[in-house]
Amino acid sequence: MTRTARSRPAGGGSEDKRPGGDSSAFSMAGAAGTDTGMAGRDLVIRRRRWACALIRRATVRPPAYGSAGWHALPEGSPERIAAVVVAAESWQRDDDDLEGLLRAQVEQQRRAFLQRDAEQHRAAVEPLMRARVVSSFAERRRAQLDRAAPRAGDHPGGAVEWTGDSA
Repeated sequence: MTRTARSRPAGGGSEDKRPGGDSSAFSMAGAAGTDTGMAGRDLVIRRRRWACALIRRATVRPPAYGSAGWHALPEGSPERIAAVVVAAESWQRDDDDLEGLLRAQVEQQRRAFLQRDAEQHRAAVEPLMRARVVSSFAERRRAQLDRAAPRAGDHPGGAVEWTGDSA
């Protein structure tokens, strides 16, 4: 799973208008995560507020954590710190709703499998359906009776007379 900062519209908040700034990725929308209870929810909200405050200190959009641009920044610069916080929050956000993310991935894979299975079935059956003409029951029965009609040389039925010794 690739983890990246998500740009989610802030729930009623305004977007960061600073050049290169995009703290909307860490808005309070969806702060509850999965069923963490009130104490867990409060911790998530506090963590996200703290992260937003650190990210907003950057005067320009921070480079990706670990990139050449990040390594070029001086130690302790707001952009360098913001890049680390963005990376950490990207991982943590996935963990906040890990169950939901996994359920969505499983459902997506299930649907893709069913779609491929249906396409393979259709590809295998369509040529058979086009090539074979299915007749009605009456037509099949008539053909069966025609095959069972008396043939030349067949015994007409009834008692059979024996003309010889049966010793």
